[in-house]
Amino acid sequence: MSIFTILNILLTSKTMKTLRQLIYLFVFALLLAACKGDDGDPGPQGDTGPQGTQGIKGDQGEPAQSNYIKMGFLTGTIQGQRTDGTEINESFNLEYKWASGIDGFYGEEGNKTLSLFRQNTATGGNYINFNNLLLSQDGSSLSTNPQGNTYIYYGFTKELNNTDLLSISGNTNFNDTKGYLLELNQTAGLPYNFSHSGNGIYYGSSNFYLNNELVDVYALNAYPNGSNGYNVYYRKDNGKLLQLYSYKNGEYLTEGSAFDLFNTLLFKYSEDVDAPVFYDASTGKSLYQVIPDVPADILTTANYSHNPTTGVMTFDFVLKVDKNRSIAGGTNTTKHDLIISGKFNSGGKVYKNIVGRVGG
Repeated sequence: MSIFTILNILLTSKTMKTLRQLIYLFVFALLLAACKGDDGDPGPQGDTGPQGTQGIKGDQGEPAQSNYIKMGFLTGTIQGQRTDGTEINESFNLEYKWASGIDGFYGEEGNKTLSLFRQNTATGGNYINFNNLLLSQDGSSLSTNPQGNTYIYYGFTKELNNTDLLSISGNTNFNDTKGYLLELNQTAGLPYNFSHSGNGIYYGSSNFYLNNELVDVYALNAYPNGSNGYNVYYRKDNGKLLQLYSYKNGEYLTEGSAFDLFNTLLFKYSEDVDAPVFYDASTGKSLYQVIPDVPADILTTANYSHNPTTGVMTFDFVLKVDKNRSIAGGTNTTKHDLIISGKFNSGGKVYKNIVGRVGG
């Protein structure tokens, strides 16, 4: 009897019925696997699923490094007029100083100076910079020191509306400035670029024979538009241009574009200022400018205090800047008298002495 006959007899028994069914299922599965064909193309991509929930918030990052730190305050008001005459009365509060800056007095006893700076934000903006304030010999007050080059820079901006920005800036001069004459005002003089001596235009005297007549002239030097330059000769009797001498060509000119440029001016003596000055040749309008004597700007301080324990320093101040400062050794963009007043509080230590070390 074969093995298959014996298996069949066993499998036909009632107890083996279930086992026989399992064997048939196993054989059927093998047949299906043997008949499997090649894989088909991928189906179309399904719709995007819903967005997942928000993840957990991460830890706070390190703060960005800044060149400025908040310490103390310099607060007050600025009063005056804008260039158009509109009144100014604006307050300010400046609380930031240079992070690397050290507040303290430099110099020897009797000549100790202090520089201070504050601005209104950590990224810039409105500011006041006091440079080389002089401490009194008894240590009770601060003042300006013209011989020690005390000066103050300031700058303020404020948005007035969506289209207008108020901007005020300048620097001081704590010395009186003697007035002088500009033979040709700065705006009118730009195209000609005459040579200067001190505050005024350099000129001399010469003469030429013209039609057997000796003509006295004023002789000037000019370098318009970056040219190699010219000697420019104006007649003393009527102020009219006589001729040019070209440094580049080595010849005298009585026509051409350069001659036409300088021919728009007259240069002649004025009794009003007792000096030769420029006029518009076509209209006769004077083009000179008399710069007046300009008094020194004034800084006064009061209520000076320097705490010996904490090193905190405070004082009140009033700064007055002359309206003509921009034409006399400084800047005042308003072109009107300006008053900046307020109070300073260091908020931290101001060293009584910052000294060098002798030896190794």
